[in-house]
Amino acid sequence: MATKEKNTSSSTVAEIYTAPAILTDKKVKVVPVYRDGGWLPEGHDGEFMFTGTQYEFDLPISIKTGRLVNILTKEEQAFFETELFLNPGDLSVYKKKDNYWHTFKVKLDKEPRILDLSDPIDNLCYRVCMVSPHVAPNWETRYQSAAFQFALQDEEIIVQEKVTKANKKKDAYKFLGKVENNPDRMRNILRVYGNKVAPNTSTSVMYTTIESLIDDDKSLPKLLAVINDPNFEMKIFIEDALSVGAILKDGTRYSLPGGDKIGGVLNDVIDYFKDAVNQDIYLKIKNQIDLSTN
Repeated sequence: MATKEKNTSSSTVAEIYTAPAILTDKKVKVVPVYRDGGWLPEGHDGEFMFTGTQYEFDLPISIKTGRLVNILTKEEQAFFETELFLNPGDLSVYKKKDNYWHTFKVKLDKEPRILDLSDPIDNLCYRVCMVSPHVAPNWETRYQSAAFQFALQDEEIIVQEKVTKANKKKDAYKFLGKVENNPDRMRNILRVYGNKVAPNTSTSVMYTTIESLIDDDKSLPKLLAVINDPNFEMKIFIEDALSVGAILKDGTRYSLPGGDKIGGVLNDVIDYFKDAVNQDIYLKIKNQIDLSTN
């Protein structure tokens, strides 16, 4: 906490005051934004940036005004000038000579950088990142501009995301525990997920395959979508119908063997068989499936 002194008629006393709420006890992470379709394969050292290289940028110039973007109020400017032992006016974006902002650089590399907003320099870096065309203001908007090479992540949100992810994994493992002795159920989960499973695939292999999907952060959301899909059983029915030739698929077009079209996409087919009008066709195909598997 900062202090200042003043003379009184009796003595010199230390007068305690609280600095403006400009520096905050909060951390923000700046993370690289990886994109698909790069010229180097996933996992390559240079997929985003080669180890040892740096990306740096400074306070941008406003397209509207042609001047440096002003990221500080007058109060904030005076505060940072004091904290950084600068002269009054040094942080003004209008200063013509020896402008502080012309040499202030935010330096990033392929590793996430933690910005401590209670630290004056980190706080300024954060403010520059917030107005930079190269940094997404949050993780959710990281793909909204092709220019975004990095994104800001609130540390509190990161902690919440970790808790959410842990809970999702916990739920997925609970489900796996319920179906571990049900090979048909596991086989169907993998089929809907998109994995081809041979009829003679062992229960242990299917179990470990689902387990690996749970442990893979990229695969877990899709797996949970399969597990919690209200149309799961209908999708299995359609898969079985296709396998026995009761439904035909040409590209994205689904039809009956006689040529009657039943849908252009999977959701159309689901709606078709859910419709009470088509229940006779549904039951006929289901009987065909049952006969072929017995």
